[in-house]
Amino acid sequence: MNITIEHVLSQLHGVIQAGDGYKALCPCHNDTNPSLNITERNGKLLIKCLSSACGAGYREVMERLGLVQQDTPRVLIHTYNYEAEDGTLLFQKLRYEPKTFSLRAANGSNSMAGIRRVLYHLPDLIQARQDHRTVFLVEGEKDADTLRAQGFIATTNLEGASENGKKQKWNPDYTEQLGGIPRVVILPDNDDAGRARAGAIATALIGRVPDVRVIDLPGLPNKGDVTDWLKTHTADDLKELVKGSIKVSAEKLLEALPSYYFKAKNLWGKSFAKTWIIEGLFERGRLYQMFGSYKSGKTLVAIDAVCHLAADMTWCNRRVSKAFVIWVAGEAFDDVERRMAAWQRRHRVTHDIPLYIRSVPAYLDQSKEAVTLKDEIALIQKVHPDRSPFFVLDTVARNLTPGADENSLQGMGAFVNHLIDIVVRPLNATGICIHHPGHGDGDRGRGHSSLPGATDGNLKVSLTKSAGASIVTLQAINMRDSCGDQQHSFRIEVQVLPGQDNFGQPIEAPILRSIEGTLEAKQATLGDCAALAAGVLRGMLSDAEESVLVSSWRQEFKERHMEASDHPDKEQRNKSANSAWKKAIAVLERKGIIAYEGSVEYPKAYLASD
Repeated sequence: MNITIEHVLSQLHGVIQAGDGYKALCPCHNDTNPSLNITERNGKLLIKCLSSACGAGYREVMERLGLVQQDTPRVLIHTYNYEAEDGTLLFQKLRYEPKTFSLRAANGSNSMAGIRRVLYHLPDLIQARQDHRTVFLVEGEKDADTLRAQGFIATTNLEGASENGKKQKWNPDYTEQLGGIPRVVILPDNDDAGRARAGAIATALIGRVPDVRVIDLPGLPNKGDVTDWLKTHTADDLKELVKGSIKVSAEKLLEALPSYYFKAKNLWGKSFAKTWIIEGLFERGRLYQMFGSYKSGKTLVAIDAVCHLAADMTWCNRRVSKAFVIWVAGEAFDDVERRMAAWQRRHRVTHDIPLYIRSVPAYLDQSKEAVTLKDEIALIQKVHPDRSPFFVLDTVARNLTPGADENSLQGMGAFVNHLIDIVVRPLNATGICIHHPGHGDGDRGRGHSSLPGATDGNLKVSLTKSAGASIVTLQAINMRDSCGDQQHSFRIEVQVLPGQDNFGQPIEAPILRSIEGTLEAKQATLGDCAALAAGVLRGMLSDAEESVLVSSWRQEFKERHMEASDHPDKEQRNKSANSAWKKAIAVLERKGIIAYEGSVEYPKAYLASD
């Protein structure tokens, strides 16, 4: 009988989705808060109760549900008793064939609720402390019993070793139970999990046990244990190994730290390197968020940046590295295509550039979708081995599973973790997440803070109107390793494309033109009053040769300001306009946007040169 995860879920209660798997009420104990974890990995069904009061595994749960395959009966082959200090039975660990384990309380119940966890042969440990004897700590009850039969005192923890990369299941109570014993010798199994367990336990015991030693048994086969070793060696051989071993110190344990640890003193004299994809803005292997209100131009800015990048062209006077670009179009695929075509026509890029558009979203809160995207990017990189991967998610909301809650840690947290751990880090890729602003807070992206918290920089896009022109401003804020904010300004223009609509009208698409350092760029950062005054002056200059009388400019400004006011009192509108004029002039003069000529009696104003 092939048991599917769907069938198992149908037999459980309180089923909820949790990440890549599910949680449900455990049938093996009186569960009120779903603690049973059900996942499927590489075609294998994994079931485990996470409650410390139960800990049921696949076999126990399947038996309770009546789903155990009849052609594989389970046979009890050994019972290991766990006792209190005075020898009172607390619980038993049952070993079955095929190899599975379960726990049983002293009263025969499968529930371990309220039952104290102790080390194996705890009464022997009490005696070892009194007699000043060495205790051997091994991995498994079988090995402990093997050593006990040879006259040694030996123990183990009921959980054994954890899987590679997972936290070791060493209860702090176990450290206390070994406290005061003169010497503890740890004999790890010959595998990575065994060695990791030995290091974690030795670290826990230092300071509580005077003499802690870890001995790798020589000649032990892969995954072998002390029981295997004693088949070809004697108890005296083991005693000699202990005599020749070295006491473990905290400093010695540091040598076993993984290679990704290093002492800060090693930084002295180190030469550092950094790879910019777009100089001073986007660094390789980093994730960024670009946000802005609806129709603020954020997609246009991102398109302008990545098209320059793919075409190996400087962007906003910033140099670029060789990169290929993947645009994940979660929305408005046709608009993205037209805007990229408009960019190519405006910049006369007729050759093929490494720019790829993914016309369907990637639901990155699901790890399977993240793996798919990673594999697609890795495949494209085989075509461009000399280029760095750069991707854009347009938008965050569209690349979440429909119905996912972007305001929750579970929804947005999964999105961020999968994006960074599955895509960015393994590929050393750079990415931009296009997002909408928070409700009532235009200075941050919408949703849970896990996204801005995990990104290496946030870029805000805003749109202003100046003398009839639409000005888009990009402001880099909260950039990692940046000494200050950075800003770029663009004017939205229109590019005509080949073709026509169903009414015979030409096809047009918006495109950005950089206005870096120009008056337009300066005006884009002005307040409302100063922007109005600058716009009025620009409009009047279109009909004048070089400058206009300040009095005429002031009068035109006041009329425009009063027309925009909804105050019913004309005198009050006039006062407000006069006050606004003074503030506007002060700002324009301070920013160097205007200058004067002519006589003192009849001064004229003009826009200062770029």
